[in-house]
Amino acid sequence: MRLLEEVAYAIRIARGAVTHSVLGAVRLDELLGGVTPKRWAAMQEHLGCPLPHLKFVQGHWFRTDQLETVWDLLAHVARHRPDWELPGRVNVATR
Repeated sequence: MRLLEEVAYAIRIARGAVTHSVLGAVRLDELLGGVTPKRWAAMQEHLGCPLPHLKFVQGHWFRTDQLETVWDLLAHVARHRPDWELPGRVNVATR
């Protein structure tokens, strides 16, 4: 469960400490829309693994990755942090 807890906390950091539930099926764009490079870097530092770069287009920052949901982000972090356990199986009900 540590992986889920750490990613949820990192998302809160990226959102400026807004404390809402983080559900696996939620799209990252809904949680991280308008993330700034400073908050993205803080999220990356907290997770201790590389995150994809942000791209600046017409006055806005955008993620450049293929990560669509929180589960995708969990899988990405798990590849870099094998010491953090993935939460149970991902199935239709949780994804």
